[in-house]
Amino acid sequence: LITANLISKINSAHPSSIGLNIMFRQEDKSSIISMQKFYKNYMGFDLKVEGLDKKLFDNDKIFADSLKQTKTILPVFMQDNLEIRPYCNPVSIHTNSLKHAKTTYIAASMLCNIEQIHKASHSFGFINTKIDKDGVLRRSPLFMHYKDTIVPAFSLANLLSLDKNIEFPSSNSVKILGHQFHINSASEVLLS
Repeated sequence: LITANLISKINSAHPSSIGLNIMFRQEDKSSIISMQKFYKNYMGFDLKVEGLDKKLFDNDKIFADSLKQTKTILPVFMQDNLEIRPYCNPVSIHTNSLKHAKTTYIAASMLCNIEQIHKASHSFGFINTKIDKDGVLRRSPLFMHYKDTIVPAFSLANLLSLDKNIEFPSSNSVKILGHQFHINSASEVLLS
């Protein structure tokens, strides 16, 4: 409820987009509906709640409904092991604008938010980073292959929500919102 209220308040200021770098991998256990499931499954007890509007029973639905009113971008985590969830689908990603992107990063699966929150977001981007052997983060990939599409990094997904026109002036550069960035063959951008 707090996060839903926060998103609604931020959205009342009419932002171009909202980047919420928090993963919602599990149902909200403080929801009335979650507590009812818990007591039913583990104690065989039907928990009755009276005097509270049924709309307030499911915090995740309340949050998802608030996300649908916004251009909120959520994170996903790309991985090599297979944890396939059918709703973790990159269809809502800006596939047309990224069709010319090249990267050596390939993910076998995608860890995403719970279904109703994932589907309610405007878009998503991966939050993976690669730390060098000495423990320093020097570069970050902008794109990753997943199935038959390219998924943008979380930061790039936020920029793409403002302007879907991403250009690739050369094999080692990307241009978005009038700014050009140099990338290497793995689609990594140097952080400074």
